[in-house]
Amino acid sequence: MYRLYIIMYRLYPFFLIYVLFIIISSIIVQAEDDINDNSIKNDDDDPDNDTISGRQIIPNAYLLEYVDNVDSQTHHTKVMSLLAPITQQMKIRQVYQNSKLFSGMSVQLSSDHHTRSFSSLLNMKPINDLANARKSSSKKSKRLLQPVIIDNNPWVKKIYPLYFVSRPDWQSSSSSSLMNDSSTLQYPYDDSISQIKTVHETLGYTGKDINVCLLDSGVDYRHPALGGGFGPQYKIKLGANLVDPQDDINSVGYHHEKGDPFDPCPAGGHGTHVTGIIAGMDTQKRFVGVAPDVNLGMWRIFGCEGGASEDTVIQGLTMAHQAGCDVINMSLGVQSAWAEDAMAVVADRLTQQGIIVVAVAGNQADAGAYLQNTPGTGKHVVSVASLDNLYYPTTVLLVDSIPNESFEYQLSTTTSSFPNGTLVAIYNITEKDHTPIDMCNGSEASKLPGSTQVKGNILLVQRGSCTFDQKAIEAHNHLGAMGILVYDDKVSEENGNGDDPISIQTIDSPIPVAGISRNLAHRLYRLGNGTAFHDDDDDPKKKSLYPLLPTSIFFPPQVIDKPLSTAMQVSQFSSTGPTYELDLKPNIAGIGGQVYSTLPLQLENTAGFESGWGVRSGTSMAGPHVTGIMALFLQATRKQLDVNMQSNQQIINSLVSYAMEHLQNHAKITMKDDMPDHPLLQGAGLVQPYDMIKNPIHVSPSQISFNDTSSLIDYKTHTLQITNLGGESVNLTIHHRPSKSVNPYDSKKETSKKSSSSSTFNRHDQSDEDNGNHYTLLEPVSRGDAQVELVFDKQQITLAPGQMIPIQIQVKLPSNTSSYDYQMYGGYIVWESTSDETKQASVPYFGVLGSMPDLPIFDDGFPFMAPAENLTDIYSPSETFVLHLDDLYRVNNINGTKKKKNDDDEIKSTTIPSNNDVPSDEDFLDVSGLPAVVCRMITATREIRADIILAESSSDKKDDDSSKRSMDISTTVVGYIPNFPVLNVDRNRRTLDNYYRQFVWNGEVQATPGLGVARQIVAPGRYSIRVQALRLLGDPANPNHWETWVSNPILVQ
Repeated sequence: MYRLYIIMYRLYPFFLIYVLFIIISSIIVQAEDDINDNSIKNDDDDPDNDTISGRQIIPNAYLLEYVDNVDSQTHHTKVMSLLAPITQQMKIRQVYQNSKLFSGMSVQLSSDHHTRSFSSLLNMKPINDLANARKSSSKKSKRLLQPVIIDNNPWVKKIYPLYFVSRPDWQSSSSSSLMNDSSTLQYPYDDSISQIKTVHETLGYTGKDINVCLLDSGVDYRHPALGGGFGPQYKIKLGANLVDPQDDINSVGYHHEKGDPFDPCPAGGHGTHVTGIIAGMDTQKRFVGVAPDVNLGMWRIFGCEGGASEDTVIQGLTMAHQAGCDVINMSLGVQSAWAEDAMAVVADRLTQQGIIVVAVAGNQADAGAYLQNTPGTGKHVVSVASLDNLYYPTTVLLVDSIPNESFEYQLSTTTSSFPNGTLVAIYNITEKDHTPIDMCNGSEASKLPGSTQVKGNILLVQRGSCTFDQKAIEAHNHLGAMGILVYDDKVSEENGNGDDPISIQTIDSPIPVAGISRNLAHRLYRLGNGTAFHDDDDDPKKKSLYPLLPTSIFFPPQVIDKPLSTAMQVSQFSSTGPTYELDLKPNIAGIGGQVYSTLPLQLENTAGFESGWGVRSGTSMAGPHVTGIMALFLQATRKQLDVNMQSNQQIINSLVSYAMEHLQNHAKITMKDDMPDHPLLQGAGLVQPYDMIKNPIHVSPSQISFNDTSSLIDYKTHTLQITNLGGESVNLTIHHRPSKSVNPYDSKKETSKKSSSSSTFNRHDQSDEDNGNHYTLLEPVSRGDAQVELVFDKQQITLAPGQMIPIQIQVKLPSNTSSYDYQMYGGYIVWESTSDETKQASVPYFGVLGSMPDLPIFDDGFPFMAPAENLTDIYSPSETFVLHLDDLYRVNNINGTKKKKNDDDEIKSTTIPSNNDVPSDEDFLDVSGLPAVVCRMITATREIRADIILAESSSDKKDDDSSKRSMDISTTVVGYIPNFPVLNVDRNRRTLDNYYRQFVWNGEVQATPGLGVARQIVAPGRYSIRVQALRLLGDPANPNHWETWVSNPILVQ
């Protein structure tokens, strides 16, 4: 080791100091992680964005991690021998034999009965499971399970649940070819904001000899911009196909071999687009990827339809590790702001092996705070937010009656070009504002005034209740239209931008179809039909002197570089942090809004672009931007060190921490309303590779969480280490740059009084702002003016070459505590050189004005009890639910009575239908006569417990509010409800598909919580269901940190 230090000192003396510091720190951190490992630590499809949905369990599927041992095969053999009695009921999904990263296997069991046998055969303590049924369009029960540490099996140390990983979706834009050659702009990102071209040409770093790997939907390696092939002699050298062969056969009729990551799908192309951002090259199109000379690897985990599973993702990670990847890009994830699931754990372990893992924050900005994605929640995993691009290539339409302006449009999926012509409209004469019709009924439209002018012209229609194909067919067959332009009148600031054209999918349209923006449509028809343009002027007598319809419209073939009005701002879809443990996520921002890159050559229609190219948006596009930057930085750093990296694992490992910190230190802080935008939206800011490589100032740690105000001392003081890795002295002055706060709750609404269950259960009108508990999270968040003061023990410092100076920073909270409403304050600490503006650094910070353990878990009126067959028949706390033993015997298959539609010996929780969605007899078990508990959680919780207790007598029942209380440790527990406790549970949303969840009690209890425990039906008697939820950041040992609900009496007879 001494010899290693001498070599490093001679080659790069000032970097040595930092590496030593990191190595020592990593040992300490690892020790802390090992200690804490055995303790409990304190999404409806959206076609507009790269969407990653909420968590969905794979029933009876588990991931087993073996005890650490270099001989994982021996462990596997031992475990399989123990499981021999149920091998016919068990499918082995994946086997992992990577002793440095993860060794174990994943299994699928045929039923819950065999799951209990599985637990018993392995001699495990009960597995904490979760029955968490939520209303969903599939009408299937969704069960969540969390990792559990196993301490009484010599071969298996931990078992995890397996979740479904949805395939990413995205927003597309239309064009016909690339831009004119006279432009000097560069794709996918211009140097003026990205510094990429400067790094390539001035510093000479292009990612050479760095192995960058992706887990995605595969890649079209035939693409000329991606090297034209696959194998050692090509750009894409590594990879595998992990998709089930039958899935490909069902989708496209064939399957590429396991070692071939080619994407054969007729639609999509997510992995090809991401790959192009990292390393594509086509100089004729002025397209140069972030790191064009890296060695690429692709592990195909997504098929043509549906998503993937976590065990497949983990298998891809282990294979990428064994292949020697330096940086791994994961433009995927599962919506969860908890950091303990299997993907996050394995991804974090990769960083300990010296591999940089880049993941995405997610695209749930409309869902409010605490909406981050795993594995990006891993402590050392780089979580990436999205900013909008500077410009993107597009075609535009010209409107004769609106001179000197151009407007973007978007061709439908079956429209390759749009003809010039005259635009006309037919109006709904029954509506006050006379809006254009939706063209869903051609017969009725032909009777309206103006219908005769449509023949041979282009018709303006609004989005409505029918498909786009039907609109086109009706307009063509009944009115003779030569094309239709469609706009969406329902778009709003909450769900979209009125300046953006809508995306349109057609299948068999007989005429051209394109989407335009709502704002353009309003300009056309509000003046065109003689009404005033301004929304606040409804006088029908006011006529425009310049009617805009009918008018000639033109679709010139030239493609322009269209600037974005939102350039360098956080994309409207990019998710808001932090994690539920108040860790700062996202960490950094890349450009993901309107990114031009490669697509598979075989796509039949690319929305107007030439084959192999297209514009997409999402954090999936921002992630590869950062991944490519990390490759450039690794190349630069390895060259500076000039040592054999493969033989010095400690240096490799230290580079991961150093790279992430330096990445944040030298990001460009983007502005919002003349102030730095909030770190919970953009992390440290936009990644800047030139500054990252050249700037010698390093600050560690590179981000700060001041936590909440449950303690006015803990986490309120931090010490940062500022190091000068350069060869000259630097004078630095410290500055505080606060941001506008992120307000997760409605500051205008007072905390509501407890409402009745009946009114709450039926309250689904999101527009009614008077409804709901004050602590129901806004979707999306609002912004406010809450700020804090920061106190520094040094305002100025002088750093000699190689010198490190600590600076202590303390937060001074507002003295008026009555104003605290969980506002998330934040900002940046900036060090600036007094003589050289290129030598500076920054650190983002945030905190919460409020005590997290004081936040309520359940919404007003929840939980409540109702018969499982009629959830609207809500029982009041004073009513007694009568449960007949005959019903319990029936559903539990006792005395020969068979259960309905299920052979398992455990009743499943059922989903809740809406009033207009009555399920068929095939969808549900026969649970009539059983009690259901309906919960709506407005705050996430680390743990939910449910048990059966002896019911209170009527004299003990005080009032309606007595059902919610802190934990009562003196209550007599009869037994525990199967499938509880539940760990790491996300909150419910305001949307109807995730408004509440339920479970049904089938009369069974067990002596201890979890799986693998004998169950029995309760004896006749008077009982209650008790549900306990641990408040955020709460202490499980503190009874006051549990929110408890006790049901009305249940009389079993």
